[in-house]
Amino acid sequence: IADYILQLKELLQVARVELVCLRTLCEKLPGQFNNACSLLFGGDLKRVYVDSYLPKWAAELRAHDALDNQGQPVGKADEESDSLVGGISHMSMADAQECVAGIVPLGTKSHNRGSFDLRVQSIGSTADVDSGLVPIQVCIFDRQQMKEQGEELTLLLEQSTAVDIRVGFTIEATLYRLDNGRHFIDSVTMVWPSYAPLDYSDIF
Repeated sequence: IADYILQLKELLQVARVELVCLRTLCEKLPGQFNNACSLLFGGDLKRVYVDSYLPKWAAELRAHDALDNQGQPVGKADEESDSLVGGISHMSMADAQECVAGIVPLGTKSHNRGSFDLRVQSIGSTADVDSGLVPIQVCIFDRQQMKEQGEELTLLLEQSTAVDIRVGFTIEATLYRLDNGRHFIDSVTMVWPSYAPLDYSDIF
């Protein structure tokens, strides 16, 4: 039991730092670059994007219909449509094109790979990418088995978002592959801390 108490103390030390970062990331992710890719290359923001001249009721109806067509319960669709319509109101097409300039050609196609748990392996620096974005190396992770599934890939985040990323964090999001080899994420539903829950059944 003494060993478990020491583990709990260490876990609490890590949690004090990570939980603050997680709270901030839940507000920042997926970040401006990933939002721009989602809007331009067929992600969730693309599906709910509407011309700014449309009346508000038409924008909300189109977003609602787009989510309903994915087979989600109406209540959940209402919540997510509000979130997505709010998301695109902060980014115009021109803003999105500026975000991806020099990184992803505008004619690039994307492929939705589905929802994954992406575990952070390493965090690069802005010097690693000409755009000034921070490369985040992640692997596809099986959170139920608490083990990596082998495939590794790189995501790009702004410095203001990457500063709260920690090695070992797991990002639950929809993953897309672009034809130029890049990846982007949207529909981030959860960010998990680096530590795994203790198996309390082993204590007794």
